Amino acid sequence: MKYRTIIRSRADCDEEEIFDFLARRSLATAHRFLDSLHETLRTISDRTSPGMPCAFENPKLAGLRWSKVNGFPNHLIFFRLDEDRLEVLRVLHDARDLETLLSS
Repeated sequence: MKYRTIIRSRADCDEEEIFDFLARRSLATAHRFLDSLHETLRTISDRTSPGMPCAFENPKLAGLRWSKVNGFPNHLIFFRLDEDRLEVLRVLHDARDLETLLSS
């Protein structure tokens, strides 16, 4: 099954913020991150049951799934599946307070 990928505005902002952060250190790394992120999204959208279920206490986060960005294992993509859609909600570094950021 191929999911249609929808990237929410907050995930778009996350992508830009991560790119800017990485670009201050290495523009090549920042571009490699973007390429890896988009390739990871293509890969997970092609899977029958992509990502791993999240185990947060907040019931608003029920059904949320995650996947690591290929080549950037500390960066996580958070998404929901809905019939034929893969809705990308956030892209976050795993050192952040994930449950709080995802709940807001």
